[in-house]
Amino acid sequence: VFPQAFFVGSRVAALVLVDVQLVAAQDDDLFTPVTADVGHVQPIGLFRNPLDELARERLGIAIEAIGSAEGALEKTLEYVTERRAFNKALAEFQNTQFKLADCAAEVQVFQSYIDHCIELQSKRELSAVQGSIAKLKATEMYAKVVDECLQLFGGYGYIWEYDIARNYAASRVTRIYGGTSEIMKLIISRGLFREFYLANKQKQQSENGSRSAVQVQK
Repeated sequence: VFPQAFFVGSRVAALVLVDVQLVAAQDDDLFTPVTADVGHVQPIGLFRNPLDELARERLGIAIEAIGSAEGALEKTLEYVTERRAFNKALAEFQNTQFKLADCAAEVQVFQSYIDHCIELQSKRELSAVQGSIAKLKATEMYAKVVDECLQLFGGYGYIWEYDIARNYAASRVTRIYGGTSEIMKLIISRGLFREFYLANKQKQQSENGSRSAVQVQK
């Protein structure tokens, strides 16, 4: 909209996302008129539509995180079944079984909440808070699961040609793009205070109405 104030810099080398070209973007005294406003701020700092549409993007990242965690778990199951140590497969060790059981349980628990969010989104009822919860917890779960899986690979898990190494690197950025985990927590906390504020306001109105009715009866 304002090309004279917006500049695209040189390509930036990134830790992951090898197939994606990243560049530095900079604005120089960029002026945004009121007509270009994308949302309004509520008294407690929350944004109204269309910024609520960001919930859909964050749900997409959460779905990606769940799928990637499942992929990491599958690759690890294959590896521990084939890899042997002390004359038996890694899968036969109780520690391996417990670690993978924990990872599988984490994925399944979060899958249930993501399925609920997908249903809400299909009805266009997914809130900014719900989308933020989905992204925050799914990406944190993804990082935890991949970390545990990589540990079972031993030194091979740190070799780039192994899928688990690339998965491990990719898991880190999911807690950054689409809104950092800290921003997700801020949105969630503001939603909690908003609900608290509205509940208290409704309670006060109800109490005031009851008092008025009692005075009229007297």
